[in-house]
Amino acid sequence: MLVELQEKPDTDEYTMREVAERLDVPEGFRVEILGGSIIVSPPPVPKHYVIANEIYDQLRPALTRDRRPSTNGPGVAPDVDQGDYAIPDLVVVPTARFYEDEGLVPAADVDFVMEVVSTGNPRKDILLLPEIYAEWGIPVYLLVDPRTGHITLFTEPEEGVYLRRKNFRFGDEVRLPKSLDSILLSTEEFPQYSRR
Repeated sequence: MLVELQEKPDTDEYTMREVAERLDVPEGFRVEILGGSIIVSPPPVPKHYVIANEIYDQLRPALTRDRRPSTNGPGVAPDVDQGDYAIPDLVVVPTARFYEDEGLVPAADVDFVMEVVSTGNPRKDILLLPEIYAEWGIPVYLLVDPRTGHITLFTEPEEGVYLRRKNFRFGDEVRLPKSLDSILLSTEEFPQYSRR
């Protein structure tokens, strides 16, 4: 199930951000504003969390102390005060950002985002987010697709497009760019979704 609000409510009382923040959604649902639309996504299936945690477990000891991964936010926005924002499945930001009171981090401070393709809305992760993350200048986007067992590493964003794209399969080792200390990720333990 995916809910998408594309039109601004017929009122000048609230901004799109205020509407998103006021939505009453069930626990575990994620509210984002992407491309000017409010997107509400249900909680993912457990295999989704397994992959995100597997990557976290590999990044945490390998990153320097001034950078930290998280699977529990923060959200990312080109402008933390208004407009679009995303809540990646995993994000790497400067450690100092975790000691601030803001729920969003400026996209300019983000080193890496990772998304696991969801069963409910694969279009968002595969088609929409590469364009948005590139537009926001996020240097590295890792897309993991448990439906197919494919992984795509997007790097070098320029004018809303990632110039480099490298494809992998589950079981391959994925070498992250030098900007992320050339960390080598193992994908051998990544589970695939069951075929329906």
